[in-house]
Amino acid sequence: MKCYYHPDEDAVGVCSNCFKAICKKDAFERGGKLVCKTCALAMASAPAPPAYAPARPAAQQRRPSSRQKIAFDAFKSALARGSNLLFPHSSSIQVKNEEWGEIIVPIFFGGMIGGLFAGFPAINLLVFVTVPFGVGLSLAFLRAEEKFEYAVSAHDGVKIGILSALVMVLVGAVVGLLFNMILSQQVFNYVLARFPSLTYAQADAWVSLIGLDPHLELPLLQLRFFATLVIYPAIGALSGGFFAKKMR
Repeated sequence: MKCYYHPDEDAVGVCSNCFKAICKKDAFERGGKLVCKTCALAMASAPAPPAYAPARPAAQQRRPSSRQKIAFDAFKSALARGSNLLFPHSSSIQVKNEEWGEIIVPIFFGGMIGGLFAGFPAINLLVFVTVPFGVGLSLAFLRAEEKFEYAVSAHDGVKIGILSALVMVLVGAVVGLLFNMILSQQVFNYVLARFPSLTYAQADAWVSLIGLDPHLELPLLQLRFFATLVIYPAIGALSGGFFAKKMR
């Protein structure tokens, strides 16, 4: 893992305040926690706390256990490493407004890969994971075309996120329909055989939970399609703006 501020230096940890990877040059200790130079300066300029503070209720004084803290710190560290790996930081990268002709292919590939995952049964329920994944890939492909020489603006990031999500809607709908035609009846029969106490209606409800429809009812398929047509672009817009800022 490389330092956020010095990409050529190896990171020694992650700032406990902003979660950026930092090298030895940028590492400071404040209150027993590791922080970066930016957060250390902000803490130094913050006003001192009052000499007397009212006691907090017992519920607010509870602190997470050491095991929970270790797990949470590991999650933050993994998130920082993944972000730095997908969007390596460089102060020399300039923000550039994209021409539409230059972004179609990255959008298509990122949206297609995200749509393949979005069409899988059960995985298609994780829209807050699959959609940002596809949008992130679209932006990563776009940046990789110029060998990380530029970043996109936040405005273009939102547009790319929406377009990538629309591609995911179309690809996910096709993939989901294929899974419905091939697997829905088999999964329905397996659930009935595995749990003989279930009624047909209960087995049908369990199969529907993972995005399969044994009856292939057209109104239900249309409802799912139009729901994704609204939900995916909304999540894609937020993801595109977020990732565009992380690329800088």
